[in-house]
Amino acid sequence: MYSFIICFLALVASYFVYGKVVEKIAGVDGTRQTPAYRLQDGVDYIPMSKIKNFLIHFLNIAGLGPIFGAIQGALFGPAAFIWIVLGTIFIGGVHDFFSGFMSLRDDGFTMHDIVSKYLGSGFEKFVAVLIVITGILVAATFAKGAADLIGNLTHIPVFLCVTVIFIYFLIATVFLVDKIIGRLYPIFGVLLLIMAVLMISAVIINPSYTIPEFTTQGLYLTDKSIFPYLFVTIACGAISGFHASQSPIVARCMKNENDARPVFYGAMVLEGLVALCWAAIAMAFFNGQPQLAVIYGSTPSVAVNEMATALMGTGVLLLTIIGVVVCPITSGDTALRSARITIADEIDWHNESLISRLKLQFHCF
Repeated sequence: MYSFIICFLALVASYFVYGKVVEKIAGVDGTRQTPAYRLQDGVDYIPMSKIKNFLIHFLNIAGLGPIFGAIQGALFGPAAFIWIVLGTIFIGGVHDFFSGFMSLRDDGFTMHDIVSKYLGSGFEKFVAVLIVITGILVAATFAKGAADLIGNLTHIPVFLCVTVIFIYFLIATVFLVDKIIGRLYPIFGVLLLIMAVLMISAVIINPSYTIPEFTTQGLYLTDKSIFPYLFVTIACGAISGFHASQSPIVARCMKNENDARPVFYGAMVLEGLVALCWAAIAMAFFNGQPQLAVIYGSTPSVAVNEMATALMGTGVLLLTIIGVVVCPITSGDTALRSARITIADEIDWHNESLISRLKLQFHCF
C-alpha cells in the first residue's frame, strides 16, 4: 500500500515540478497566436478549452496499454510501479510534451511534416506511410480489444461489436472535431477516471486485498525476465511513440501555448496514474492465484470482467463497459483521424467538405 501511495504522489508531483522544467526548456510563450486561431477552418483547426483538450488528448493516448498492459504487467509485482513512475515522468511525459509542442509551434504539423522540417525531406514520406499504416493497425487492434471486452461482458457476438465500432470510427473521424470528439470525449474521460477511482478504492478499503510493497517478492507467477518483458508489456502506461501521431489533433485546437503542459505532459501523467491503479488492482486481486498466469499472453478482458464483478458487483458492469471500453475505441478513431490528416497534409487534400473527408477516410479503411 505504502509503495503504491508513494508512487502515486510522485507522479502527481512530477507534473508540478519536472513538468515545469520541461515547459521552461521549451520556451512556452503565452502571447503567441496559436494555429487554432491563425488557421481556423471549422474542421480540424477549432479553438477549444484547455480542459476539453486535456480530456480529449488523454483519451486519444489512453488505449489498451494503461489498462490491459498494466494488468499483464502485474505479473512482475512492484517493479511495475517503478517502471510506470520513471517511464511516465522522464520518458513518456517529455516525449508527449515535445511532440505536441513542436506541432503547436509549427502550425499543427503532423509528424511527417515535423520530420521533414527538422531532419530533411528524405524521411518525410517514410514517416507519413508509417503513421498511416500504424494508425490503421492501431484502430483495428483497439477495435478488436474493445469488442472482446464488450462480448465478454454482454455476450454480444464479437464480429457484430467490431462492425459497430468501425461504423462509429467512420462517423467520428470525418465529423468536425468539436461535434463528436469535443462533446463526448470529455464525458468519457470523466467516466474512465470514475471507474479507476472506484476500483482502486474498493481494493484499498477491502481488508481481503493487499497491494504488495517493494520489500515483498518482486516477481509473481512468471519466469519471464523483467528485461525486456516488463517494458514491452507496460508500454502505453509509460511511453508510446503512438502518442506523437495524436498530438497534432489537439495542437490544432489549443487556445494558448500555456495549455501545452496541462494538455500534453498532464495527460501523460494521468495515463500513468491510471496504469498505476490498474497494476495495483491486478496485483492485489490476483496475487497468489493461477488466473493471472493464464491471462498473461491472452486477452485481459476476462480479468477486467472478473475484477469489476468481484469488487463492484454485477450492477457496475455497464459502468465497466463505458469506463474501460472507451479507451481503445476513442484511441482507435483518433488513430484513423490522424491517418486522414496525415494523408491530407501529404497530398495537399482539402478537408473543408464532408464529401472530401469521406473520400479520404475510405482510403484509410
